[in-house]
Amino acid sequence: MDSEDAAMGETHKDRNRFTDSEREAYLKYQEAAAALPEGWITRFEICEALEMISNEAHLHYPDAIWAAAIDTVRLQHPSHWRGDAGRAPIAAPLIVGTLVAIGDNMTAEDEDPMDAAMAAKEWIEKTMVAIEVHWVDPEPARVFEIETNAEGDLLDIALLVALTREVLARVLTNRSRTETLDTGYRRMIDYKGREYANRMIAHLRAIGALGPRPTLRCTTGKTVLLAREDYMTLSGEHEFACSNPECGCEGRGKAKMPPWEELIQDGFVEGGQVAVHIRSEETREGNWVRVALNGSPSEVESGEFSHWLTARNERYGFKVCEDSDVPIRRLEAEGAA
Repeated sequence: MDSEDAAMGETHKDRNRFTDSEREAYLKYQEAAAALPEGWITRFEICEALEMISNEAHLHYPDAIWAAAIDTVRLQHPSHWRGDAGRAPIAAPLIVGTLVAIGDNMTAEDEDPMDAAMAAKEWIEKTMVAIEVHWVDPEPARVFEIETNAEGDLLDIALLVALTREVLARVLTNRSRTETLDTGYRRMIDYKGREYANRMIAHLRAIGALGPRPTLRCTTGKTVLLAREDYMTLSGEHEFACSNPECGCEGRGKAKMPPWEELIQDGFVEGGQVAVHIRSEETREGNWVRVALNGSPSEVESGEFSHWLTARNERYGFKVCEDSDVPIRRLEAEGAA
């Protein structure tokens, strides 16, 4: 297969990820921008802009800190939100500035970002005021650094605002050209890779931009604590599907279990054990697959792992169903023995 045939095959696989109703809904979604106040951006556009800013400014923060930053700005500046439809452009730098301020004031890796945001209230307010002043300044300074914590960490507001304006201009350039869902997906891949594109597609589905989100069924599943030997036996004797419901692989194909060393690096191994949650999930194509989701024993004991599973169900549209509705049950019933 030559490079042109390979490209055609890749495009065809991308197209198979979407239904005709999703493609039609995406075209209608792009028309929503016309109903916004002049200068405003759609919810999807601001998310795309935030992803680009994060990539270009190397702001690699966990999702929980991003969520805390967004919630903080929304609560303090509700006028910058118009339901689920639009956002005022200034919301973008406010979110990024708040993100940095929260991150700079985190005192421990396991600290709740919202708790950190409350503790850093004065630093966040100082950051927001600086952004608002610089945003409307007709002759802004080229450098405008402020401290974001008691240790003296600095944030250049001028650089942040300039980058935000540049990124928003690029995002809005695409608004004038209606694109198909397949073209948009390919553009996202070309920009930042398939993982980024899949996250954006997941977000579009979550906000209803691709039509009503289908409800997928899943089992309650079973969580077990496994030592290294038992984990190796599980991964060697049983097949599991890709755990990402939005993955581009056909039918959520077979996936390799992470090696034990990777689990250690990810912080999942505690006292020589790892937590593995095994359950069955319905795919968007209508078939069923078995997945294994990893966590740490302390997360299971504290209930944090259970909360994470609930959040995962909400994010991807899973609904726990009766056991009798599911064709894949044996491994769960055995508790991965």
